[in-house]
Formats: sequence, C-alpha cells, structure tokens
Amino acid sequence: MDKQLLDLLGPGPDTTRPGETRSLTKRIRFPGNETPDIVVGGHEEGFHSYTLKTLPELYGPGTGASSVDPRDERFLPLLMAIEEEIWRYANTVDPGLTDGQVLLAVKDLAMNPETEPSEPLARRIALALRLNLSLNDYSRQDVRGALRQVSKSVERHTKAEGRRGYLQFIRQFFARARK
Repeated sequence: MDKQLLDLLGPGPDTTRPGETRSLTKRIRFPGNETPDIVVGGHEEGFHSYTLKTLPELYGPGTGASSVDPRDERFLPLLMAIEEEIWRYANTVDPGLTDGQVLLAVKDLAMNPETEPSEPLARRIALALRLNLSLNDYSRQDVRGALRQVSKSVERHTKAEGRRGYLQFIRQFFARARK
C-alpha cells in the first residue's frame, strides 16, 4: 500500500486487509489514460498531482493464500480492477477488441507484472493494478494469481461463446452492476 497516497485521500483505517473496503473522502482522476500521474483532491481543498508508485514498491504481504480463488471476497478488489479496466478499454478505446487480444495482454502481465508493457491494454491494466495496490494490501503472488484467473476466464468464455465471448460476459456483468 502507498501510505503517502492514503494520507492524501483522507482519514481512514491505518491498515486495510485484502477484501476490506476503505471509504475515500476525496476523488482520484487520471488526466491521461496511460500514465501513472493522477490528480487527488476535492473541491474544498483543491487538487494535487501525484505519481503512482511502481508495483515492486507497492507489493505487500498479501493474503497468504497459495492460489487466487475468484469466489474469495479478499480477491474481489484485485479481480475487479483488472476486469473493469478491460471493460473500460473495450468500451472507450477499442470497440473491436477480441478475446485473443485480451488474453495476450493478461498473460503478458502475468509473466512479469513489473515490466512496462508495450501493448496499450496491458499498460492500462498495469496502471489499474498500481492504483489498486496503492489502496489495498496484495503480494506479487496475489497479483500474478489474479491475472492467471482472468486469463482462465477469457479462455473459458472464448471457447464456449466465440472470439468475443469473454468481452460479452464482462459487458453484461458491468451493465448489471451499474444498475
């Protein structure tokens, strides 16, 4: 977790364990889509620029779990960060995105999350992970396990429903979640 960013965001618990939520008193905005620079603040005190730390700086002790179970609520913030960024990218940047492209990006990140990805979707997922790990306690093993779980989901939905089956699945999921 990033104590400096948490202090900027306002009062909250000193520690947040995986799966716990933290209420934020301020807003976070990404002025650019593929940079680690964010703006933090609110209307009363103004906004402050901040650069997200790198993943190696953000890894914590994590859950201690040997694998990521997608039904385990402790991993929900981590899995949601990955899948929501895929959904956002498909809706706003590349409506023609295919499951195969998603799978390549996710598997590339799972191999070595710390390297700077060259592919735009992978860069966006990496930034979502950096923000998520700034606010939550996850280990490198947790991150790699979550990326592998997402890749399994992509493969399963693609096999069952075609080359855009996974993307259709997450679109439906987020459409229901936003109602």
